Formats: sequence, C-alpha cells, structure tokens
Amino acid sequence: MAQCSTEQRGRPHSPEYRLYFKNAEGKYISPFHDIPLLAGSKERMSAQGLFV
Repeated sequence: MAQCSTEQRGRPHSPEYRLYFKNAEGKYISPFHDIPLLAGSKERMSAQGLFV
C-alpha cells in the first residue's frame, strides 16, 4: 500500500488552517484523486472519504 503523510499549515480552528497530503516521495497529492480506493486486489479493505 502506498504511504502518504499530511502537512498542516496555519493555526487549527482558524480560517487560515490547511491540511495538505504528500506521497512517499514528498510530492503534494490530491486526497480525492491520488489515494487508491482499494488497498489491494486480494485484500478486502478500502479507503473511505467523507465529503462535507
């Protein structure tokens, strides 16, 4: 499974707060497009996104 991390910018609970996702290479990625839905073809795990 691909590894990803997050980077926080700004003060939490403020309008300036942002959360960015990075892949294992340190490149910024989109949590809506670049994180795989399935963990693997033989595993029955999936990623879930909550859109508010």
